[in-house]
Amino acid sequence: MIDLRRSLVFRLAAGFACTNLLLVGLGSVYLTRSLERILVREGEDDLRQETAALVRRLDQGPGLAGNLLVDAQDGIMVRILDGPGHVLSETAGMARLVPFRAFRAEDAGNLETARAASGSRIKILAAPYRQGWVQVARDFSPEDRRLRQFQEAAVMRLVITSLAAALVGLAIARNGLAPLRHLAAQAERIHPEALAARLQLEDPPAELAPLVGALNQSLARLETAFTRLSALNADMAHELRTPVHSLRLETERILSQPDLSPATEDSLDGMMETLDHMAAMIGQMLFLARTEDPSTVIERAELGVRELLLSVREPFESLAEEGGIQLAVAADGGLRLHGDAILLRRALHNLVDNAIRHAPAGSVVALEAQATPRALLLDVRDQGEGIPPAFLGTLGQRFIRPDASRSRKTGGAGLGLAIVQGIVKLHGGSLEIRSRAGEGTRVRLSFPRT
Repeated sequence: MIDLRRSLVFRLAAGFACTNLLLVGLGSVYLTRSLERILVREGEDDLRQETAALVRRLDQGPGLAGNLLVDAQDGIMVRILDGPGHVLSETAGMARLVPFRAFRAEDAGNLETARAASGSRIKILAAPYRQGWVQVARDFSPEDRRLRQFQEAAVMRLVITSLAAALVGLAIARNGLAPLRHLAAQAERIHPEALAARLQLEDPPAELAPLVGALNQSLARLETAFTRLSALNADMAHELRTPVHSLRLETERILSQPDLSPATEDSLDGMMETLDHMAAMIGQMLFLARTEDPSTVIERAELGVRELLLSVREPFESLAEEGGIQLAVAADGGLRLHGDAILLRRALHNLVDNAIRHAPAGSVVALEAQATPRALLLDVRDQGEGIPPAFLGTLGQRFIRPDASRSRKTGGAGLGLAIVQGIVKLHGGSLEIRSRAGEGTRVRLSFPRT
């Protein structure tokens, strides 16, 4: 699973969402405060206008003050008092919302704010008239409700726009990073046998152009170094082959002398064994150099798969019989493979030889073939001790052996699987190894069907 904290797409999408959250949030706070100021200012202006109008009416008809019945309209409540401070009339329910004791005559002309029991804001304005004074109050509950509705809508808008910004940011980020994914796909196709490949982008973004150039320069240097290393490997193998052969001939000549002591003969026999191993290893290294050469052309022919497996089994039958091992071949007679018979036999020989060396007595080493719609599969299976998991990822590399304690005589130089892999790659195929401790190993060669 991708670690979102390390994902550029996630970071960019989160950045879009957070930026939107900040900007829209600040905008919503500003609009809410502005709307609140506007509503309060308009309400206070209405309160002052109502108070001034009421004072004018009372001054024009003072005899009506005691009998005036004032109804609440648009949240306006009125209390009319005479000179001594007695209530002449008031809006129904005003005594509950705006207690009389809360006001003093000296507060006339001052705009005050109070809170009703319900929590709503109430603005109160006191003003004198000829025979007394009047208190006018305005309930701001409608404005408070409008503000709450606006705030709720703002929060909803903030959530929706943030989610939308995250989705848009995700789409923009994925589209913007598409060239990187294209480069990654190209880089995956670069391997030691295809170092001549280069990263290519049509009209690359300005930010990626230097990266593409630097990577291509690194690939060019890597190709040069790898070519030199491969050439050195082949040259060293060629140069070593002659002196090793000369040493072997000289050792054979000395061994042919009749007056050698037993100790000398044992030493020379050990030298012959070492020289034989060196000669075999040099031959393997030369063959590997050939398989890694891009100019190598193999001679392909139409091969019967069952016949190929039977020819591979034949030279190992006596060895398997000595070890009490059964060699089994399972392949349909109609299967065909287009490849180089000599190279394929060499690859399968290496696998069968390795399987027999690690198979216990009484077990089976199987050579199997099967076809899928896209590939022809050749399997070599044994029932040996298996390969330690730590080595599975390194098999196929040169000089890698799961058990370093084996002698070179029994364990080889660690070039067998490298040769198999080189042969398979020459045929455009792939090598897969599966193994479990105590259950055995299966090596699968997969060849594309044409």
